[in-house]
Amino acid sequence: MAESAGYGKFTHALFIQLMNIIDRYQPNLKIIDNHKDILESVFIYENFLYPNGATMAYGDIGRSFINHAHIYRNVLKIAERKGYTALKNRAATVLQKIYKEEGGYNPIIKNQRLEWNNPLQLLWGVNIDTLVSDAGEPKYRTVKATHAGIVMQRNYYGKDDKQNGLMYYTGGGTYVHAHASGLDMELYGSGYVIGPDYGGSASGYGSELHEQYAVSYAAHNTIIVNGTSVEALKQMGIVHGKIL
Repeated sequence: MAESAGYGKFTHALFIQLMNIIDRYQPNLKIIDNHKDILESVFIYENFLYPNGATMAYGDIGRSFINHAHIYRNVLKIAERKGYTALKNRAATVLQKIYKEEGGYNPIIKNQRLEWNNPLQLLWGVNIDTLVSDAGEPKYRTVKATHAGIVMQRNYYGKDDKQNGLMYYTGGGTYVHAHASGLDMELYGSGYVIGPDYGGSASGYGSELHEQYAVSYAAHNTIIVNGTSVEALKQMGIVHGKIL
């Protein structure tokens, strides 16, 4: 799988929808009971967010790809139906946090390209009591996604973490949407991401800029040893920071 975990949110959400439908028609399969970890694992996305609300960007996923609320609403509905009290409370507090940041829950039914999950808000809604905490998911100092070779660490100051909080991630050459990444890294500080990844529509799919630079080692804060990245840089006329 070359897709990043950011794109994986699409398939993750669809799997959860399908699991719910199958479980309602054929509960004897116990597809949710036997794969409850698929529901629980969605909460890791909250720990992929930088203090300014942007998400870690590896591959070409982009920093604004942070819409997780519909997934948590699906988990909330399933947890209520199945009697998973702890999971229901976990989803509810995350949604409370999201709604607080967005100024409330204001559902909109609009056209979508692939998922078409907006109408499900009419069918899968669960009321969240105003007394439910808006603390959201705990922010861990270290998170490892070992299957993707990713390690994230954060150090919160406690006062104005958007400005003062520190965070970084390193990742291996996988789950990067076929970009030529080796040891990827990003560092967050002073309110912005230092040395961000480069890719996606911003560089113009199919353009020379995208094909010759955005998908290459040089665009990814990458450290590669034993020659491979040097050859890639030579192709672009750049070696040891100098333009040839």
